[in-house]
Amino acid sequence: MLIELLEPLAKPGVLRFTYNGQEWYKGDFPAGEPVRISFGPPKHSGVANAFLAVAGEEEVLVGSASYIYQDRLGARMMLDSARDEKNINRARALIRNAIALLEKLDPNSEDVANAYTAMCFSLFFTKSRKHIAKRKIEALSFYEKALAVWEHNGNTDKLAGNLTNVSVMYSRLGDDKTAVARALRGLKLTRAQSAEAIANDKEAVNAWTHAASRCLSAGKIDQANRIVKDGLKRFGEDSPKCAHLWNVRAQVFATRSALCRSKAEQLLPPGGCSI
Repeated sequence: MLIELLEPLAKPGVLRFTYNGQEWYKGDFPAGEPVRISFGPPKHSGVANAFLAVAGEEEVLVGSASYIYQDRLGARMMLDSARDEKNINRARALIRNAIALLEKLDPNSEDVANAYTAMCFSLFFTKSRKHIAKRKIEALSFYEKALAVWEHNGNTDKLAGNLTNVSVMYSRLGDDKTAVARALRGLKLTRAQSAEAIANDKEAVNAWTHAASRCLSAGKIDQANRIVKDGLKRFGEDSPKCAHLWNVRAQVFATRSALCRSKAEQLLPPGGCSI
């Protein structure tokens, strides 16, 4: 690891070197002398920064470098790099490497669950037109792995919200049965939270909204209506939180109206007055 300034300092300065935010070196350099220091390579992942303060002025960043090794921080750094990577194939390669590493280090960690969801979203929302269904199925398999981690760890907060999220993705894939099952499980876990926790969670109402919507899509009209009623009772019929719940209720009424109209048309006797 080498830190070297191309030009000698015009005024005296202080060079400071940090690794992962911890100071490793600090030294004074007189005017006219070159600034050059070297260290052995780090033994664990991290970010190195070099700061220079000239003539007592505020220090500025003059250099930075990242080092990634086969450790937990290295896996997190790969995931961070994947989020910033514009090339989708390179981003996925970084995520896969992070997953492989985390599965060895700690297969039930929050880090590996986050890596699974990162891969899921990368695959599910791809803009590629080839093998779309296959990619989405693969994406959901990674989400299921993340759910299994949260289940194993007893992280019901993460599990509840992500069950609701994944239900939407199953619905988009056309798998209404699994979508309903995941949404109802997410709703059950959310209902089990304290009244205070639900009231303080701005996203809690989504469990009711999506569970009702998934049930309606699967033809479970009465169950959808019961979920809507329960949600409106818990959060308040006039609460802005319930706007989407009211929309699902409108869809319930519209579906029932269409069924009633269809029944009426079926029962209309020949020659009777038209409906």
